Amino acid sequence: MSGREFKYDRAAIISMPELSWTQRRENGVTLVEAVIESTSPNGEAAIELRSTLSGPVWPPRSQGVPVAGWDGDRYETTVESGCRVAVGFASPGEPCEPPIEIVEHEPVARVDDDEDDAVDAADVLRALGDPTPPRRAIPASVPDTSGPDTSLPDEWHLAEDELDVETERER
Repeated sequence: MSGREFKYDRAAIISMPELSWTQRRENGVTLVEAVIESTSPNGEAAIELRSTLSGPVWPPRSQGVPVAGWDGDRYETTVESGCRVAVGFASPGEPCEPPIEIVEHEPVARVDDDEDDAVDAADVLRALGDPTPPRRAIPASVPDTSGPDTSLPDEWHLAEDELDVETERER
């Protein structure tokens, strides 16, 4: 080179992502749908979006837990070069222009360590799902279990005097 120094600035290569959105009001709730598209020529971008609606944000839920990436009125995601990510939410707030905005975007620096694959409690809850049994699985009435189980053969029922007898192994 001819004495000039060249500095490589990776952040300068990551261009502003494109954000498109629609919103509609139904039954007192504003529904927002947005698509974020990376226009970067290479690499991934970490993007943080924020709702600009005046009311609280109701993010989509999976098994009763907000989907990964949501924290209050903000949503964080990564978008690969040339790819799109869709996001949606609801709010009781009145529609405004724009209903969602890009707060921050920066290139993703990949580091090979175990923390990237760390699992938190919300991830486990999403994976396991709701532990509540379906309503149809719960009987409307409880069967009487005070007597002997008539579905078992008679020889399997213990006599009352055999219930308190210790076996050789128990001694």
